[in-house]
Amino acid sequence: HVTGKRPGDGLQLVKVELDFDAGEAKRDAPEAYERLLGDAIAGDTTLFTSSEEVEAQWAVLEPLLRERPDPVPYEPGSAGPEEARDIPGRDGRRWRPLG
Repeated sequence: HVTGKRPGDGLQLVKVELDFDAGEAKRDAPEAYERLLGDAIAGDTTLFTSSEEVEAQWAVLEPLLRERPDPVPYEPGSAGPEEARDIPGRDGRRWRPLG
């Protein structure tokens, strides 16, 4: 036996045989967005991103988007641009040798 999610609404776990056929079990599964809409109607926000989460994500991303450095070109098959060699040293680390 293995443990799997019961198809359909909810997050119920069930023991299933190792010859479990997901295609057969999907017959009772909700259509695309059916579960999401059902959860929204029921007030279950588990699968939704809250406004607080979105604001926190933008607080991290906006400075990166505003101050994005230009990419540094380098030869294909090389170890990367020379500038990359300095990155680990900023934190007292070093690159591991390739190969």
